[in-house]
Amino acid sequence: MEKLEKTDKADEGLVPVLPGVPVAPYVSGGVEAFPEKVRSAFPESGGGRFTYRGPLLPILRLMGHKRPGANHYTKLVTSLMCLAHGTIELVVRERGEETFYDLTHVISNLRLRTRDREISVTISPFFREMYVANRLTWIDVAKRFQIRGSIAKALYRFCQSHRQNPVFRGYVQTLAQALNMDRSAPLKETRRQMREAIAELVEKKVLEKTSILTKGNIVILNRTAEALPPRRRKE
Repeated sequence: MEKLEKTDKADEGLVPVLPGVPVAPYVSGGVEAFPEKVRSAFPESGGGRFTYRGPLLPILRLMGHKRPGANHYTKLVTSLMCLAHGTIELVVRERGEETFYDLTHVISNLRLRTRDREISVTISPFFREMYVANRLTWIDVAKRFQIRGSIAKALYRFCQSHRQNPVFRGYVQTLAQALNMDRSAPLKETRRQMREAIAELVEKKVLEKTSILTKGNIVILNRTAEALPPRRRKE
């Protein structure tokens, strides 16, 4: 414990971080993981690794816990384990045909010395590459965890693949095919599932309340300002 108490600075032992990257906690299922500052670390060497190695206390202080207790340590370790088991799947389709597929872990290595409360966390360089290239944002991941329905998740992925278009308008069956919904299902069932998916994304503030499925089977999706890329928000 003496070693932990000597750590007065919140960023002591941290690898330098990318400039301009916003600091925001990630919450999934009530479990808050370490912030952007820690995730977006520079390589500690020329070997292409992205690692934080040191005590858990600085991470907890970055998360806002000035005097963390045992429960905070447990919660942090649980969060890191969830991220270590988690994968990010990126699929790009054009006209219903898959043109790109990428599957990567968020954390490629996690080591913990329970007695000393020290940790070594290595971020997957492939995940970091996706993040820095704006092919994936952490808010995407956090939002995906909040969405319950499978069709709603597919619709969210569709919205994110059309990031530059704040409004989508199209025939429900065409959209259903893009979402890989059951093509043999009756139109009535497809409409029901689509309405439920739209309602959930409205609830999660991904879509505006004006997003609807019309009686003429036309889907209109209006994305919220917070769901648009930063460049579009300023405009």
